[in-house]
Amino acid sequence: MTGPAPSEQLPDYFAYLKSISPAALKVWAASSEAELSTAVDLLLEDALRQIKSSNVPRDLGRSRMLVQLLTAAAIPCSAEEGQGGQVHLTVKHPADLELTVRRALAP
Repeated sequence: MTGPAPSEQLPDYFAYLKSISPAALKVWAASSEAELSTAVDLLLEDALRQIKSSNVPRDLGRSRMLVQLLTAAAIPCSAEEGQGGQVHLTVKHPADLELTVRRALAP
């Protein structure tokens, strides 16, 4: 993800977000648990693709990088390590709607 948003106006921010991560914009636009779940899946695919293309070794904090990428797109999330190295990711709706999606990611 690159540079700051061009202004403090919400329409400008959403245009900027769409330009750097269309999947993140879908998370912002979600209005139901099902929409948020689908959007989070797309966002995770995109973020994991970026991480894998960066050639960062798995043991150097891919889950931390995942949280950083989502946080850079203003998507509130947290990650916890589970059994067997699984990462449990929790993503909340960025507009403070009472919607949350949890995913268990393979190590």
